[in-house]
Amino acid sequence: MSKPEGPDAGPATSTGDEAEVPGRVEALRLDLYLAFSHWQARPPTLLKGGRHISKRDLKALCEVFGKPYDKDRVRDEADLPELHFLRELMLGLGLMQPQPRQRLVVSPNQAQSLWRATDVDLAARCLDWFRGPNTWNELARLPGVEWNDGGPPHETSARLAKARERVLARMFDLGADGGWHPWRAVHQRLETTERDFLVPPYRSRYGRYGYHRYSTDAWHFGGVRVESEGWLRVEVPFIDRVLRSLARFGLLDLRFGADAAPMAFRLAPIGRHLLAGAPRPEEPEAHQVPVLLQPNRHIMALGPLPISDLASLERFADRVRLDRAVELVLTRESVYRGQRLGLDAASITAELERLTGQSLPQNIARDLAEWQVAHERVTIRRGVTLLQTTDAASLDRFVAAAGPNRLQPIGDNLALADPRLNLAELGRRVEVPVSRPGPNDARRRWSMDAEGRLLAPPALATLADLGRLQRLAEPIAGGGWRVSRQSARRALEVSSHDAEQQIAAWRSLLGPGMPAWLGDRIRVWSGHFGTARLAKGRLLELPEAAALEALRRDPRWPKGLRPFKAKGPLLLVDDALLELLESLLSDHGIEIEQR
Repeated sequence: MSKPEGPDAGPATSTGDEAEVPGRVEALRLDLYLAFSHWQARPPTLLKGGRHISKRDLKALCEVFGKPYDKDRVRDEADLPELHFLRELMLGLGLMQPQPRQRLVVSPNQAQSLWRATDVDLAARCLDWFRGPNTWNELARLPGVEWNDGGPPHETSARLAKARERVLARMFDLGADGGWHPWRAVHQRLETTERDFLVPPYRSRYGRYGYHRYSTDAWHFGGVRVESEGWLRVEVPFIDRVLRSLARFGLLDLRFGADAAPMAFRLAPIGRHLLAGAPRPEEPEAHQVPVLLQPNRHIMALGPLPISDLASLERFADRVRLDRAVELVLTRESVYRGQRLGLDAASITAELERLTGQSLPQNIARDLAEWQVAHERVTIRRGVTLLQTTDAASLDRFVAAAGPNRLQPIGDNLALADPRLNLAELGRRVEVPVSRPGPNDARRRWSMDAEGRLLAPPALATLADLGRLQRLAEPIAGGGWRVSRQSARRALEVSSHDAEQQIAAWRSLLGPGMPAWLGDRIRVWSGHFGTARLAKGRLLELPEAAALEALRRDPRWPKGLRPFKAKGPLLLVDDALLELLESLLSDHGIEIEQR
């Protein structure tokens, strides 16, 4: 990342100890990528106000960039302006999108175009965001100044955008010649020509100026007593932060002193092109960095990789280190991550061979092949077209007529169809009509006889129908389905479908033609009425509760004899009726507990 913020302005003369830092867009691209890849794995959470990420996410981001995190000093992102600016820029470039529940999610598709963009195009996109009304605020956490944002956000952002344009105009006046200029020169030019470019002077009824009585509705500054003090504590830091942002976009070259404070600036070639209309600079020639794939599955790059190549590798490899040398490692989990993104072993192999210029070591090629087989054992395909035929012979005719790789058989009478394939036209060629199932096909086609057997439909059953039958019925030898006590119990115990759910599923299959007796049988077979307890003996009924209490106090009262409260209907049953009652309860699916 760029150098840490130093004093408001550096010296205007050279001391011989200065260091020149050319504007480099690639450094910004790397910062964007590091934050993007981190937040892709760990999406940040916004605080309830929706303006800053949580402290936990901010601390994790500091670790990514190797920045110290002082929990006692850092209240929110505004106390780490470089990281705050980076997130605001990512939102402005579309690399992140706000989601419900205060979440921020990265946008991989938008990122791929940004990693491949030229330096000029990336800098232009950043400059367009910076010059427009945005949510970035250079005035947050000014050193030694307390301030509140009291105005509408659109008013605040519009004022800041106009003030940035004044800084750009004065900087261009100075730097159009392409030479070095003192850092303080922009401050002096604005102070003498456009003193009120940011904070208009305020004249009180006593005839004095004061930043403590700010004259607009956008902000109110505290801790500033006179105008000259306000200029040093408000406008000067604002100008410095604007210039630093331009340098971060690669538009300025900077010269730093021994104390890391900026001394001077000049327009970089991209800055002269975008701000002064100079010819478009030539893109730096791509430097081919040697990439090695070792047999231990480690990927080594002996130098900085282009961000587009690094992003490509990190789709299926884990980063180990990223400094002068880049190191990544292939693992089963990292390859699985790539497979979930739509990559397979062949595409991963092709990308590795493109970067290394060599064939894969045999052990790595074997590992990728094995991991691909394991990944394809269970495959979920969304939005596919399936062709279902009555038998295998019909499917073979379709496959032969479709041509190579247009129909992929996945069963005796099922095939995965290329979505571009016209199945209706193909059916006419093989003289087999092709139809699409409608929402009410099940009600028209299925029927049931008195024995609970499902009669064969005149048309081909849909896969959805067959899936329901596998849960609700049992297959019959020789083909067909039947509902029975065993199938109802299995639906209850295996699929957790109670009686009412089973009845509703049968109603969707059979429609108005569902037999009236089916619902009662399902309830009986699935134990819908619960369990009954049959106790043999005599029922003692006392005239009142006081008599029971008197009996229980007698020492001769049997200890195992206790009164009870019935939870359901209580019947007094004669011994001669017990056998009949047992048979009756069993026929209604009510299990009996004997006592």
